[in-house]
Amino acid sequence: MAGERSIFSFWAPRREPVEVKAGDRFCRRRRDKVLETASVMELRPDSLGIPHVHFRLTFEEPAIGRVEGGKRVLALNSFVEAYHQRLA
Repeated sequence: MAGERSIFSFWAPRREPVEVKAGDRFCRRRRDKVLETASVMELRPDSLGIPHVHFRLTFEEPAIGRVEGGKRVLALNSFVEAYHQRLA
């Protein structure tokens, strides 16, 4: 799917549909005040057809600065639940 403009949408309970595509960035603030930013690299289904988000994580906190967290993969529904705040 690299280079394709595929879009997956997920309807989370009591939320508007969330569109996720390569290049999008989402974040969440943890209890310890660290900001996690997920940069979507690609979306592709697994062997059962379940869409998965491949993304890079970065962590930011004033005392430590910015730290690269590496590549991660989550099922689309888990990704949307964890990283529901879109960044511009």
